[in-house]
Amino acid sequence: MRKKELLAGILCSSGAIGALRLHRRSSLTVFNYHRIRRGRLATPFDAGVFGPSVEMFELQMRWLKESADVVSEADVLDLARSGRPIPGRCAMVTFDDGYIDNYELAFPVLRALDLPAIFFIPTRSIEQRTLGWWDIISYLVKRCAKDRVIFRAGSLPTASPADRAATIRQLLRLIKSTRGTSTEQVLNELSRACEVELPARDEQSSQLMTWEQIEEMSGKNMAVGSHTHSHGVLSTMDEEAQLSEMKRSKEILEARLHHEVRSLSYPVGGDAHFTGATKDAAHAAGYVMAFSFRNRVNRRRIRDPFDIKRISPPEDLSVFKAVTVIPTVFL
Repeated sequence: MRKKELLAGILCSSGAIGALRLHRRSSLTVFNYHRIRRGRLATPFDAGVFGPSVEMFELQMRWLKESADVVSEADVLDLARSGRPIPGRCAMVTFDDGYIDNYELAFPVLRALDLPAIFFIPTRSIEQRTLGWWDIISYLVKRCAKDRVIFRAGSLPTASPADRAATIRQLLRLIKSTRGTSTEQVLNELSRACEVELPARDEQSSQLMTWEQIEEMSGKNMAVGSHTHSHGVLSTMDEEAQLSEMKRSKEILEARLHHEVRSLSYPVGGDAHFTGATKDAAHAAGYVMAFSFRNRVNRRRIRDPFDIKRISPPEDLSVFKAVTVIPTVFL
């Protein structure tokens, strides 16, 4: 990434990015945020889901407003349904997982700049006030006082910060790739192995938006979509379970928001995390479009309404600008 930052800095300081942005090629870049932070990052949960500081997020959004057409859910729905070419350089802002900083930090910036966004909500987390499995895994491993943890016949190192980071990555891969995995069972087993209690419900709840906050955003130019019910990895489930996850989330959101929920984002969202059967289930559940997370840009037109590609927004402002203008070089 350091080479990309240097190149992006040169292109920005030389004026090349400013010149290139005038050539508005037909593309839709969908930025997928999870969390926005205040100041330096310090969290007992998953640090990997944090993006830029609120100050950097505002700079990114100001530049995006000047340099692209920032489109809404309705705009993308129209493109997806019609098959029309994307009209020039378009961008979209999305958030996954329903974290409180989406409301407290990101929402005020978006409102002040009059920019639309979609917030994808995993309904079980909001209903039960519980964080996702990635946050709980991080919490348990970070607090483990042992040098090694015996988990499912394996020995996982936890003696140093680097050991714990590697163990967290290994456990996340387990959840993402093992078919029929019960995340609740994994977390309970890990809690016992680490000899660390699961985080208190109040501590988990404080990290999440409330229904009232989600409803408020929904009424003020922000769209709300589904991130399934339990945030399970869909490719590890059978087709009936996938359909149930999507339908249940949609029903809960529509009951709360009193309008149709049309959009879905696949949990994790990489190539290995959803299938053709997943897309069929999304259509059968009543969604009109769905978003993956494959670090790619949608070029010329939306060819598959159930695989609209998103990218992870770079934190560095120069790289953010370069990705928006010349994604083929910087993605």
